[in-house]
Amino acid sequence: MLKSISIVTALTLVVFISCRTSAATDDLNKKTELTVHEWGTFTSIAGQDGRAVEWLPFGGPTGRSDLPCFVERFDEFPEWLMSSTVRMETPVLYFYSPRSATIDVRVRFPQGLMTEWYPRPTAKETTRNETLGYFDGVTGLEWQGVKVLPATAHAFPTEPDASHYYAARETGAAPIRVGDQDEKFLFYRGVGTFPVPIAAKLEPTGRVTIRKIGRNDIAAVILFENRGGKSGFRAIGPLKNAITLDPPELQNNFDALQRHLESVLIHNGLYPSEAQAMLATWRDLWFEEGTRVFYIVPRNDVDRVLPLKIDPKPVQSARVFVGRMEIITRATEELIAEAIRTGDKATLQAYATFLGPVTKDLLARSTTLNDRDEKARLEEFQTRSVRPATYLRTTSRCEARPE
Repeated sequence: MLKSISIVTALTLVVFISCRTSAATDDLNKKTELTVHEWGTFTSIAGQDGRAVEWLPFGGPTGRSDLPCFVERFDEFPEWLMSSTVRMETPVLYFYSPRSATIDVRVRFPQGLMTEWYPRPTAKETTRNETLGYFDGVTGLEWQGVKVLPATAHAFPTEPDASHYYAARETGAAPIRVGDQDEKFLFYRGVGTFPVPIAAKLEPTGRVTIRKIGRNDIAAVILFENRGGKSGFRAIGPLKNAITLDPPELQNNFDALQRHLESVLIHNGLYPSEAQAMLATWRDLWFEEGTRVFYIVPRNDVDRVLPLKIDPKPVQSARVFVGRMEIITRATEELIAEAIRTGDKATLQAYATFLGPVTKDLLARSTTLNDRDEKARLEEFQTRSVRPATYLRTTSRCEARPE
């Protein structure tokens, strides 16, 4: 029955969006005043109770190396200290206008730290972020005198290496210029500690209970699983309270998932090419091995977490953020536990972002196993896994480049 409801919901959305898409276009010739659209991702990891737990966003084989070297970074902190509950990934701001315009943009992140950005901001807000427990960090960015330049040819910076970054340029947005730097959007990224609007709890039966935490309904939710190269999903929406879902059937219906996600993004305010650019940016990471929940972050929550001010004020704006909550299954825990026992560094590196939460859970269970050697091994590894960014990572190409 649930599967039937999911299919009907998806088909209903596709039909609705097919009508809406014909009217929604990012053709600059049809814009009469300034329009601003933004998309981004909030990534978190679910703990045993389903709520977001602390993890190390810069762990894993990529760290920050997925960005071109021309993107500026805040490097005044050791990355192994950057434990947080949310990684704010790749927000990009697009601007549409029928004529040239000059605007000021300011975005703040009161419960987090900005870690990367491009073009270079004209001013940074630096404060001591007690929420994250760090020293002074960048909690706001300001771009004054942003020139919106429609119908103008520009050469945007590129590098020979592949990057997720470039896909975001494939839209009809106007080029912009800040100082002497040209781009198709304003880009920033960061880490934060703030409550996300859902909890996703893995039940002993293998089912997943997804619960709304905030006051706002969640417009769309997708439970996705990729196990052994086979994938499947279940889609619901809107989420008004809580629902418990069976694991998806692994039918490799990947094309249907992408079509559904694209329609959801458009329905929530993005232009078609923006939705396609967002999916192209994250396709390989969103759908890699594992179990996760995707959801649309309510606009009120986005505005609260990331206050945005644009002067002059656009006549129309959209801020579409996808929440991504990773669920640590027992299979993943067992895989990591075995890697700890055998010293399988390749597996530990692949799952580096999970090491803190998983080791904590394994230690909690080891107290009932009466296995002193196992407990000692986990405690030793936990000491090292506090710093997986240095224990596991390799020097990135940007760090290796000559000054």
